[in-house]
Amino acid sequence: MRNVRWRPGTTELRAGCAALLLTLPPTFAQAASPAESDALATVVVTGSRIRGDTSESSGPVTVLTKEQLTRGGNDSLGKVLQTLPYNTGSPPNTNVNALGDGSTRIDLRGLQPQRTVTLLNSRRLPNGGIGADSSVDIDSLPLSMIERVEVLTTGASAVYGADAIGGVVNIITRSDFTGVELGLQRSETDRGDGTITRAQAFVGGHVGQGRWMLGADYVDQKGVSKAARQHSATPLAVASTDGTRVATGSSVLPDGSFEVPDGNALALPPGFYTRVPGATGQTADDWRPHDDFNDLFNFAPYTYLQTPNERASL
Repeated sequence: MRNVRWRPGTTELRAGCAALLLTLPPTFAQAASPAESDALATVVVTGSRIRGDTSESSGPVTVLTKEQLTRGGNDSLGKVLQTLPYNTGSPPNTNVNALGDGSTRIDLRGLQPQRTVTLLNSRRLPNGGIGADSSVDIDSLPLSMIERVEVLTTGASAVYGADAIGGVVNIITRSDFTGVELGLQRSETDRGDGTITRAQAFVGGHVGQGRWMLGADYVDQKGVSKAARQHSATPLAVASTDGTRVATGSSVLPDGSFEVPDGNALALPPGFYTRVPGATGQTADDWRPHDDFNDLFNFAPYTYLQTPNERASL
């Protein structure tokens, strides 16, 4: 094979390339057989510059039917949706003590509830938050009227806006029912507490050329204190020395923790003190030194495993 130099306006480069191809071993020069061409692996296109209609694009959707929503005597739509693996983070519900207001919200992909759009029959639901919270209380809808729930588990900002970064929940109501449907259920724990009572009514019929339907739900949920169970009666922590579990609690005490400076009016040595329970705090005997390890408040009897909750929806 001779060396070929490329010069503009000549064809010497093509001739050189052809000569190079002819000198390659047969295993490189021959084309693949038809049998080998048919055995191509699956090709997945992750990006394309071909123009398409974004309104017809596909996405991962989970559909929950009415039977799945009410399976096991469920009393709340939010309880079902919050068990989905796409619902992450710490969205509020009726079992949350801290900052819980009795509502139930959906938090797809852990981006906060206000980043999940909630639709009713493919139309936006008004925000149902307390204090201008930009999210929807999913339990404000009567469970008796719901036909199915469609959950889009990927972002849909291009269609619904920036508040759909987490995903979309579309609640479809029943549209073809004639008659009366009544329901009453009651559940409790194996220890006889935590009673949840639910009553529902659903009525539908024809009016002229259209249909009308009315659904009503009432739920009364009794509370269960953390002190009622051995595993939650005392807050525990893992010791950093040997890994054993030790009792702990809140450092915020009912009688307070005070830093007393030198030269105080009660002539107490400087340090941290707490007031003796029942004492007025007017004399030095009404105070004792604060113990960082033992002076911890057990808040379990004042918090809930299941918060008391009563709600009605129409």
